[in-house]
Parts: sequence; C-alpha cells; structure tokens
Amino acid sequence: MMEPYEPDPYWQQQTPQPYEQPYGYPYPYPPVPPPMSGMAITSLVLGILAVMLCWIPVIGVIAWPLCLLGGGFGIVAMGPTGRGVAGGHGLAVSGLVCSAVALVVCVLYLVAFVALTA
Repeated sequence: MMEPYEPDPYWQQQTPQPYEQPYGYPYPYPPVPPPMSGMAITSLVLGILAVMLCWIPVIGVIAWPLCLLGGGFGIVAMGPTGRGVAGGHGLAVSGLVCSAVALVVCVLYLVAFVALTA
C-alpha cells in the first residue's frame, strides 16, 4: 500500500484578504479627499481680480479692497487647509501671493501719485 502524500512543510497557503483589490487599494474604492475650502477659492478669485485691476491707474482704486479681502481670506484659509481638514492649500497660497502682488502695485501707484502731486 502507498503512503499518503505529505504536503511540503515550507508551502504556505495564501488566504485572500477581505476587500482586496488588484491595484493595491485596501478598500473597494480609493479614499475620498477632503472637501475644497471655499475661502481658498475666494482668496484666489479676489487675488486674480486685484492683479488684473491694479494696473489700471484710475480704476485701480477698486483693487485696494479686493487685495485686502483676498489676503484676509487667504490667511484664514491657510489654517484648515494646512492641517488637511479641507483641500485647497495651494489655492490659498496662490490667492495670498496674488493679493500681495496687487497690494505692492497699488502702493507703488499711491507713492507715485503722491510724489507727482506734492
């Protein structure tokens, strides 16, 4: 009589893991990113508008409140986006930079105007 076949002691049976996907995701779907920050979007939009309007000599007065509001929204949006609670950290930084550029141009126009009138 033949002896029963003995399994290889070094062979390990691979058990399928629950929810295992072929591309390495541990869940059935990739994780959902955090929602986009509305303040970061507002900061970017106001910063872009301020940069567009600050170059026009007379209408550039409208850029003052836009760049101040855009910078304020950008600073406030840096907190939640930096911690990862909300998405859009790059938008907040871009809005802050655009607002700062517009503010510098507005100040240069103001200095030039005061120098010409004095």
